[in-house]
Amino acid sequence: MYRNYATKLDRLFDRYPELDYNWANSVFPCASFNFGPNAVSLEHNDHGNRAAGWCSIYCDGSFDPRRGGHLILRQLGIVVEFPPGSTVLIPSACITHGNTAIAKGETRWSFTQYASGGLFRFVDYDFRTWREVELAEDADEFLAQREKRWAAELDLLSFVDNLAEDRQTSGLLS
Repeated sequence: MYRNYATKLDRLFDRYPELDYNWANSVFPCASFNFGPNAVSLEHNDHGNRAAGWCSIYCDGSFDPRRGGHLILRQLGIVVEFPPGSTVLIPSACITHGNTAIAKGETRWSFTQYASGGLFRFVDYDFRTWREVELAEDADEFLAQREKRWAAELDLLSFVDNLAEDRQTSGLLS
């Protein structure tokens, strides 16, 4: 998945040189900061994010993680302590997620990185929107790709043992 992000975004940035990575050590093209002081996220799905892609969530602040700030992962049926300084990667388009409140007088903030599914589809559609593809002569080719996309996306997921190799061979950090 990491290599796929880097490959497709490199193509996008080559085509549109005014665009670039947010940070040299991150493949995520989108980021959000919530400086709090009491950053709480109601349970939600990020439907615009890449469906099989990852969302990186980092939290920090001064709060007791045994009492509040827990990460809720609804479909997995779990609530996890998420202490200050922690990072988690989740498929935020597919997993309903949020966090619990913290106590009065405590602080919590978050930094989230993610990828819009539309960016990758735009590259896959030869730098066209779906509406433009529908009107094009090659629409059938892209419709066939669209129907197989979910299985292809799942094949991009790495195993833990491959993460370091995938990152090194992505071309992003070379």
